[in-house]
Amino acid sequence: MTKLKKAVGGYTEQSRWRHSSCSELSLDGLKAAKQYIIENLDKGFIVLSASPYACPFLMAKKPSGGLRFCVYFRKLNTITKKDCYPLPLLDEVLQRTS
Repeated sequence: MTKLKKAVGGYTEQSRWRHSSCSELSLDGLKAAKQYIIENLDKGFIVLSASPYACPFLMAKKPSGGLRFCVYFRKLNTITKKDCYPLPLLDEVLQRTS
């Protein structure tokens, strides 16, 4: 295990991070993952990151026969700082402003 310290950001002061192994992808899964990533980068839904943390992903089969991009965020969630002040509900904000 490596011990990582993050001074600024949403991570705990001393975060322990284990190596996450990647799941094996079939050739179809690899093509679908590459296509998904390129499309979403072009649309601006995802951005490149220089973060020292990364999460494994896999391509799950949909009932219709297609493939779904799935990411395991469990390990990242364990080291992420919890927000004591959750975002307000949109309905409540709209009621207060009107």
